[in-house]
Amino acid sequence: MAKYPWGEQPFTMSSIPVCMTFSVIVIGGTLIGTGPDGTVTGFPSPKDLHGVVGVTLGWVCMWYAFLGNQITFKMADIDENQKKTAAFIADRGVGNTMEQCIPFFLVLWLHAFFVNPGTSSVLGLVYVISRYLYPIFYGWYGQFSNLVEISAQMNYSIIMWLFWAIVYKCMKDSDLHTDLTNIAVIFIPLVVFLAGATILVIFLFGSKPSSTVIANGVAWEAAYKTPLASLPE
Repeated sequence: MAKYPWGEQPFTMSSIPVCMTFSVIVIGGTLIGTGPDGTVTGFPSPKDLHGVVGVTLGWVCMWYAFLGNQITFKMADIDENQKKTAAFIADRGVGNTMEQCIPFFLVLWLHAFFVNPGTSSVLGLVYVISRYLYPIFYGWYGQFSNLVEISAQMNYSIIMWLFWAIVYKCMKDSDLHTDLTNIAVIFIPLVVFLAGATILVIFLFGSKPSSTVIANGVAWEAAYKTPLASLPE
């Protein structure tokens, strides 16, 4: 019997499209189910932003829960090797959440101000729930596994949906959610998928110039030899 439900390896690349598809179902279904009501025509009132405020405060509570994970395993009286592994997982929960919080909050609030605070609130809630599951999924098998991609792909898809909805509003002066609903709701999951795939394109190609320079620079430094004339006698 295989060690994991999907085989012997904790992580497989095939989990990425599977988790992307799951994200599309959840996010697309959420957008279809909640509808596009609440589109901004001017500037939203404070009351309209209550949902987004709630999401933000929920994220703050989650953040301190993650810091609590770090404290727990610094003080844990368990096997030293297990303690190091558990502490690393707790640290990754904090580190990855910190890495993703800047784009999340930027698009969350920009979308709330300029597009639709109702949709921002709903997707923000899904984001926080899936983000809270990140260290749980990471720790489920005691190491990084396919389960982590469920949380990661959900977060990427939400961020990039909000991102493209903002771009669409700036270009078309219209709400992407509303327009897709009026055309045919079946297009919403498709656009969620394409939005989520954007992050893969950025990872693969957007990083290429800088990663190439970094690799070349590291190779140069490793190959460099001090000129003989500068060596001490």
